[in-house]
Amino acid sequence: MSHSQLPEFEKIVLLTVAVLQHDAYGVTILEGIEERLAKPVNVGLLQVALKRLEDKGYLKSHLGEATSERGGRRKRFFTVTNFGRTISKTFKEQQIEHWHSFQAVVLASAKRCLWWIFVLKIDVYSSGECFVFRWMFVSHKHLALP
Repeated sequence: MSHSQLPEFEKIVLLTVAVLQHDAYGVTILEGIEERLAKPVNVGLLQVALKRLEDKGYLKSHLGEATSERGGRRKRFFTVTNFGRTISKTFKEQQIEHWHSFQAVVLASAKRCLWWIFVLKIDVYSSGECFVFRWMFVSHKHLALP
């Protein structure tokens, strides 16, 4: 797997850490992801993703101060490295490129469908307008055109 390819969940974790900035530790990362995905996330899955991202050099971590609230345990805070920021920009560029390609295919497909509607109307017009309007209505609804 190349550096510019990561599993989707790891991309989400990386971007969530970037958004949280200096307050990115286990619980806040988990809450941030669950809020964005609108579904529960397995804590073990998050811990594995954080470890993998750190091993790959996209994240770095440090331990915070011990607090009495946590029984003397310290929080592990995560930050995005420069390499992680560079990779995040690459993800964005790839997604934009894929989205533009997808839009081009959809537009070309819609133009082709509209052309066929036009041809059908000319061919069938003499045999009955009721059929033409019914067929055009189905096509119009199927294409979700205004």
